[in-house]
Amino acid sequence: MKTQKELKDIYAEQIRAYWKTPRMIDFCIKKAAYIVELDGGELIDIDKPSIEKDFCFGYGYCGVSTNEDYENAAAAARNAATNQDYFLEKNLEGIDRTLNALDEYRVYKRPHYISQAPDSLLYDLEYRDRWADEPENAKRLTPEEIERVKEGYQEVRKQFVKRLNTYLKRYGLSKLNTWTYLSD
Repeated sequence: MKTQKELKDIYAEQIRAYWKTPRMIDFCIKKAAYIVELDGGELIDIDKPSIEKDFCFGYGYCGVSTNEDYENAAAAARNAATNQDYFLEKNLEGIDRTLNALDEYRVYKRPHYISQAPDSLLYDLEYRDRWADEPENAKRLTPEEIERVKEGYQEVRKQFVKRLNTYLKRYGLSKLNTWTYLSD
């Protein structure tokens, strides 16, 4: 089994073979938080999540609202601006949703980029409902591969929780941007 350093080096080689722009190469390599190797040697990259600091809350419908609608949205904005648990929950929502999807959907591996070379190891995941057709140019993940992907997402989640807690220690909720808006 390869280490993360070895997998990231292989991933970087594959990215350099596909992208020719140094800026895009650097972006892809820096954005990859964790690399999962699948049974056929394919590589799935798990992106480093960004810290969400902007939270907006709509009220009303088609430009019409009641005072109660506004008060509810304002209360939600105040909660977001003062509740660290809300901040953590909203930031972890995407990773948690992906972990749940790995259990609830059929998961396939397919080439990451449309025009990549046939021997490229860059792959991406595709999720399908039970009743949906099997996607073209994709192969269903084995239970072992799904477990490796889950482990990768759990590791990224653990790293992200650490980053979020460091952010909260340094800034608290002082840098958050919360607001309400009238839905149109």
